[in-house]
Parts: sequence; structure tokens; C-alpha cells
Amino acid sequence: MEEGYGSGAVKQLSLDLKHEFPDMGLSPRNLWNMKRFYQENAKLPQAVAVLPWGHNLLLLDKIQSSDAVSF
Repeated sequence: MEEGYGSGAVKQLSLDLKHEFPDMGLSPRNLWNMKRFYQENAKLPQAVAVLPWGHNLLLLDKIQSSDAVSF
């Protein structure tokens, strides 16, 4: 989870989204993970459709090479 610039906005966004969509996992940490996933895998949007979110997070956390993640 990132602290500093934007963290207050992300916390407020999380609260607002949780109010509108209470059954979705929209914690600040998950929002930062979504941002990180997009930044590292902008060319791979199909990965989100094929793999569950938890598997995508595992790839981000465990594999350092973007080529390995792509594979």
C-alpha cells in the first residue's frame, strides 16, 4: 500500500465506492493493487478476464520479470 501523495484521495474513493458497491473488494490496498496491475500490465487486459484477481496479484508479488508474467 502506498502512503503519501494521493493516499487520502484513494481512501476517500474507497469509502465512496464501498458505499455504492458494498459487495465488492474496494479497499484502499486493493485500489492501489489495481493501479499497479494496470501500470505493469497495460498491454495484457485479457489476463484479467482469464485469471482470478487473486492470481493476478500473486503474479505481481512473486514474479519480477514482466516477460515471465506475460508468459
